Amino acid sequence: MTAGRIRIVFSILGVTLLCWLVWQAGLSTILQAFESVEWVWAAAYVPLFFLVACGIALRWRWVLQALGVTVPLPALMSMWFAGVTVSSVTTGAKLGGDPLRAFLLARRPVPTGLAVASVIM
Repeated sequence: MTAGRIRIVFSILGVTLLCWLVWQAGLSTILQAFESVEWVWAAAYVPLFFLVACGIALRWRWVLQALGVTVPLPALMSMWFAGVTVSSVTTGAKLGGDPLRAFLLARRPVPTGLAVASVIM
């Protein structure tokens, strides 16, 4: 199976899971939760979260540069976001996305030992 087909399959599975979760919770319950959101804070959250992601990816990039590896910042940010996504749905919390980050970095190709070391640091 090609990488494109795998992405399509996972995208379909993700949308299916989201629909199932909405059905389980009930759409009215979800809409009631949104009514209590103060949109000023929600609007402030998005750029602040992006700045935090930039900072974490920049720190990771400095660690990699110290190890003699150069990876573009946008690539590191996408790997970090993928790890955060996995961490949010696994019981391992912070540890859940770290193996994924190391795996994605090792596919760049960064030597596996350096990829794992940079994630640990």
